[in-house]
Amino acid sequence: MLRFCDPGRIDCDIMMKLHAITAALPIWPTRSHRKAQKKTLLLLMGVFLALSLAGLTWLLPPHSADAAAASSNTPGGQWQQIEVDTHPPARSGHAMAYDAERERVVLFGGGPIDWAGEGEPLGDTWQWDGEQWRQVDTPTAPPARHGHVMVYEAHRNRVVLFGGQGADGRLLDDVWTFDGQHWQRVNAPSAPSPRVEAAAAYDQLREQTVIFGGRDAQDRTPTDTMLWDGRTWTQRSPVTRPGSRWGHAMAWNPGERRTVLYGGTDGGFPAMRDTWQWDGSVWSRAAEEVETDDGHPPRARGVAMAYHEGLEGIILAGGRLVDPEARGFAGTWHFDGEHWQRLSDDPGPSARSDAAMAYDAKRDRLILFGGRDREEHLHDTWELRGDE
Repeated sequence: MLRFCDPGRIDCDIMMKLHAITAALPIWPTRSHRKAQKKTLLLLMGVFLALSLAGLTWLLPPHSADAAAASSNTPGGQWQQIEVDTHPPARSGHAMAYDAERERVVLFGGGPIDWAGEGEPLGDTWQWDGEQWRQVDTPTAPPARHGHVMVYEAHRNRVVLFGGQGADGRLLDDVWTFDGQHWQRVNAPSAPSPRVEAAAAYDQLREQTVIFGGRDAQDRTPTDTMLWDGRTWTQRSPVTRPGSRWGHAMAWNPGERRTVLYGGTDGGFPAMRDTWQWDGSVWSRAAEEVETDDGHPPRARGVAMAYHEGLEGIILAGGRLVDPEARGFAGTWHFDGEHWQRLSDDPGPSARSDAAMAYDAKRDRLILFGGRDREEHLHDTWELRGDE
């Protein structure tokens, strides 16, 4: 309730509805978009005022508990495998990010890496335009690697890549940016320690990349939270934070204005199934960790995770159980900021881990590529559509 608002008055009703809608709006990625958002809110104010004066407030979107309960129902969504003639070679441990400026999904690296992390990584760059894959030949490129992280920095219109493990087995701490045609290495003082299988997400509100965890050359698992603003690194070490881990996943949730972290392993059995959120200053547990599989993802590492605007939540797909059999699994889960739910009975992609996933905002599709099962590495392309 707004403290300066008297319930029952028309202007109060307008202000409360605007407050509810504004809180639900995602953070738009560019300044020009945010200016457009302000104009939209002014237009909404005029519409609310006109409808309220006409006695038609029942037409306005409800903000009651009943509406909130209705919105918590499990969303639909449908996976579809996309058959293409040209595609990246089969791989796992690669990374993908959606380039909103050029409306392409960018894929880099990975390779036929086995369960022990052995194999020859790749250093190729691919783009997905919604219909086909195209390899991009660039004058310079990051060295071949796997287990790196990659996000799209909306305020700079660049894809940024960090870390991973190179072809010689050495762990990396370099930063590269990609503008759709050229890779460029960035001088980044005070970088995180070299690491592999960390996780990252781009915080749209604070315009910075958030990196957590990973495994270093001594098999240690740092618990520092590293922030990259496009120029410098900042280290944060809050008292409350997720435990040591690698092989986890992170994604930005614009509805909640927080970065979400799930799962991973510290090298022991079993894997983790805890969920955390980062608000720019502190970490907090975001969901109850349950031991049953009813609606909750299993303990796993190597899951793929990204936000789906059409389905209004974080989507998690696949992963690998950390047990002697190293079993991969299939399945898709949805996180609304408070609760995990099994997305639907649609089996979707086959059992796999260490795939990569990115949300194509123009086409309202979540794109998943590759990964590995127990027998082989995969090169299939899947898309998850929203409710239609």
